[in-house]
This record gives sequence, structure tokens and C-alpha cells, in this order.
Amino acid sequence: TGIVTSSEKRTELMRLFSKYNVPIIEDGFNEELRYSGSHLAPLLTFAGAGNNVIYISSFSKVLFPGLRVGWIIA
Repeated sequence: TGIVTSSEKRTELMRLFSKYNVPIIEDGFNEELRYSGSHLAPLLTFAGAGNNVIYISSFSKVLFPGLRVGWIIA
């Protein structure tokens, strides 16, 4: 959708999903291409140890579209 969730809502969702042990998959492929507002850190940065966050990202949109290199941090 292109919508960026506020830090407050992200924190609230993180608490709710942690309470019910629901995994979160965060796709950060467009993270560096934010046109307005301040940069939001990925959920992994404040999720704490033993979290259920799976972070997926890539260099394709930011660095070089032909470079198909990505990563998953879980």
C-alpha cells in the first residue's frame, strides 16, 4: 500500500503480536526510499531477544536494480 505505520502503532502491534506469539514478517525493501518524514527503524531494532520478527530486505530498489541480492534476519 505504501503506507508507513507510525512508531506508536508499530510498538502497539509488536506488543500485541508478542502476547499471542504471532510471527511478524517485515519487508524492508523500500525502507531507504521514504520521501517524507523521518526514518523508522525496523521492528527488529526494538523487538528484543527471542522475538518473532522475520525481517526481509534487498539491495534491488536502493543500490542497483539488476543486483538480486537479499537477506532474511530471523
